[in-house]
Amino acid sequence: MSRSLPAPADTRSTLAPAECAARASEAIRSLNRLTISYAPGYEFASDADQVLAHLRDLAQRIPQSLQQMGQWLALAESQGRLTDVATPTAQATRSTVADAIASLTMAAGYAASLGADLDRALSATSRLATDAGEEPVPYLPVDETSSR
Repeated sequence: MSRSLPAPADTRSTLAPAECAARASEAIRSLNRLTISYAPGYEFASDADQVLAHLRDLAQRIPQSLQQMGQWLALAESQGRLTDVATPTAQATRSTVADAIASLTMAAGYAASLGADLDRALSATSRLATDAGEEPVPYLPVDETSSR
């Protein structure tokens, strides 16, 4: 007897892809403004750790977006839906799409590397605590039985 998995929840956005990307871009711009050297953006080590976790997640999701864009370009070009406006020939359009896909593939690799580097940084920052004039919270629980 075969069992089927439940249907996935509908996670599609009502926003167009360009609007989603614009919002992500604006969010990074806002983050940069909030954390500029004279702004009180980071108060605790956990602030940096949480921001780093979200930036890592963002970087790790970029390759899929770029791959999907490349797939769309390839499909649209194969269906004759694209034209290189600078040189409106089929050969020029194919070449332009191939260049775009090659660049997207390279960028996806860089984004994957960024995500991995941010993950390593997160491993380090997750061990930090802010000393506010008191004893910092230890990363690992203290074994109080060994000091007796």
